[in-house]
Amino acid sequence: MRALPADLILRLAYQWPLKVTALLIATTLWVYVLNQQNPIVTREFAIPVQAVNLPKDVELLSITPDKVDVTLRGRASLLSRSPAPVLVRTDLSGGSVGGQDVPVQVASRPPGIDVVSLGREYVRVRLDLSVSTSRAVIVETPGLTAEGYRAYAASTQPATVSVVGPTSMVQRVAKVVAILDISGLSASVSQLVKVEPRDEVGLAVPGVRVEPDTVRVVVPIRPVNTKLLPIWPDVGGPPAGYRVRRLSVRPTCVVVSASPEVLRGLQTVRTEPIDIRDLRGTRAFSVRLRVPNGVSILGPASAQVTVGVASLPGPTAEPDTSPEEGPGSQGEPPVESPEAPPSTGPGPEEPPSNAVPPGESHGAAGSPTSSQPKPTER
Repeated sequence: MRALPADLILRLAYQWPLKVTALLIATTLWVYVLNQQNPIVTREFAIPVQAVNLPKDVELLSITPDKVDVTLRGRASLLSRSPAPVLVRTDLSGGSVGGQDVPVQVASRPPGIDVVSLGREYVRVRLDLSVSTSRAVIVETPGLTAEGYRAYAASTQPATVSVVGPTSMVQRVAKVVAILDISGLSASVSQLVKVEPRDEVGLAVPGVRVEPDTVRVVVPIRPVNTKLLPIWPDVGGPPAGYRVRRLSVRPTCVVVSASPEVLRGLQTVRTEPIDIRDLRGTRAFSVRLRVPNGVSILGPASAQVTVGVASLPGPTAEPDTSPEEGPGSQGEPPVESPEAPPSTGPGPEEPPSNAVPPGESHGAAGSPTSSQPKPTER
């Protein structure tokens, strides 16, 4: 080893007590400033528990609790980070199906940080066998297309997906749904959509994986032929001694779609038959609409028909004791008959065999003796 020059040794030894004193003062000041600016502190963290070394064909259902309180000591600059500077893990290499208590330990502890305490030494885990099953993808298309267009049956690619997860959770999956909003669309759409596993009531099922988790959804949207038609209520005959005094329909019209040839022969849309043989007073009926094959209704396929009957004068008529609405409480009111919306098709349509054309109504004996009101909306 090469010896230091004599002059250097003399310089270092010159006034060495002062030099040592200065070094001690500087060190003391540095430690003081460090403790003031970056002191040693103690903090508590709630750290999530990570499961490692899960056995093959086994799925983790739950960890209780899923977080453990850990108290750490170190410099404030190290403990002010987020997330916590350490990890908490539990080793499941020896786990089995069912519930069991497993130990937890602190991992990845950086230098300068000490673990003061661990909130708990064990956590409860539940394990289940891993299974995989196939489910067909069901497409839901909320929203309405642009006016004059119609959405037809959607398809997906692929048509089926695999649902993977714990046995108890996979069994809850009743369907896999892909949702594509078609509001305002006037052309066919093809789009990648994320699928969702759902149970029988339509709620999302957690804890399972869908492979693949996205599918391509194709929805054909084409222009359609439509026509606005009035609704014709198919009302039966009133009770003996009574006549129809009120008849209204809501809505008054409905839009139907069909081929141009079929639309040309349609003038009205009829309701299901309405039986009023036991009616006294006024009653509202909710009835479905009837359309021929090849015709579809754009919108609700039902209507509300309000029918009111009044007793005819005579010794054989039964008294009408039910309350009547409107100005007819002191006499027989006039029946409003606003014009029906215009039809876009040619030619009249034959009325139903059991319906009474406007201008006639059945009397007490079934003969046309008085005027029956047209179906209108009050």
